[in-house]
Amino acid sequence: MSPSIGKKGKDWQRWCEELGVDLPKDANMQYFSHMLLAIEAARYDQGVVLASEYMITERDLENDLVYIPSPGLVSGDTYYFMCKKNRVRQPEIIKLENWLKQQAMNTPGPNQ
Repeated sequence: MSPSIGKKGKDWQRWCEELGVDLPKDANMQYFSHMLLAIEAARYDQGVVLASEYMITERDLENDLVYIPSPGLVSGDTYYFMCKKNRVRQPEIIKLENWLKQQAMNTPGPNQ
């Protein structure tokens, strides 16, 4: 199952390329507009899903999903830190923004 928006099956294709294996030509793929929908489909025996670690909870792993260790995949996606305009100068928001920037700068890239 592929949760990629506008890129049907590209996540599976890239994952297979990273592993050096071919995606079967006859693979029966389902496509979802959001990762949560793909995860929910996997819960109901509709297939296997590639999902971000942060989308899976301990409860998921205890109840219905099985984590299969495999290499990660750098998505190339862009993320934005956002808040309401009226909160942008609040000390808590500034602290969080600074912490997120620091974490991003100190996190090794995929080839490091």
